[in-house]
Amino acid sequence: MPKVGRQADHGRLHGPGGHDRRSRGHHRHRRKRDALAQDGPAISDQVGSSSRVLRLDRATGANFGEFVYEVDPVRLAPGEAFNPVSSANGIGEILAISDSDYLTVERNVSAAGGLSVKLYRTSIHGAENVAGKATLTGTERKMRKALVFDFASTC
Repeated sequence: MPKVGRQADHGRLHGPGGHDRRSRGHHRHRRKRDALAQDGPAISDQVGSSSRVLRLDRATGANFGEFVYEVDPVRLAPGEAFNPVSSANGIGEILAISDSDYLTVERNVSAAGGLSVKLYRTSIHGAENVAGKATLTGTERKMRKALVFDFASTC
């Protein structure tokens, strides 16, 4: 990411968004909940958001890569209008299950629809390392993502 720490993105202030610390391994991972202002449009019910996932050396903090994860558009209740203040979707948690594969939790909230959660298996295999890019163009090869479980489908 251009700067780690508090970032102004689309009028909202977010920190790095949390990180995964595996009990073993040499890397830790940080991610943004949604796109930085310079990386694309704000998330809505019409478009997803390109979030950066950072791969850092656990001991030194050195950057081993940044990869683009496409967050799903906000899911709304039937007939609900999108409101950027009360509607959001983003990466809630990320857990490394190998050096290149992750389990990612996306948490979605809307005023009428409440909270919903989806679990994805993601991978940096084949994804473009965007470390050092100040701005994303939208043509980057993104992390692969496959739905593992939709918690809303069990209710």
